[in-house]
Amino acid sequence: MKQTLVNMLEPDKNLDLSKVETNTFILWGKKDTTTPPRQATMMYEKMPNAELKFYANWTHAPYISSPNELARALTILIKRLKA
Repeated sequence: MKQTLVNMLEPDKNLDLSKVETNTFILWGKKDTTTPPRQATMMYEKMPNAELKFYANWTHAPYISSPNELARALTILIKRLKA
């Protein structure tokens, strides 16, 4: 299991977020203790076309901690993309 995690994360070490050209929405939970909010801020600052929104009650798994709020957030984003 540990090796699987290493294999998953290894390619990210050389990821240059400044080269991401597509519009990107970063939705993050303020209660995420697995991947803390400072990580979201770091990603946002490096991505030229990113938007960042924090959600007060979301954890690392908002589909468990806040499923209704997650569904609303995704619905809003989908409507924006269709506009």
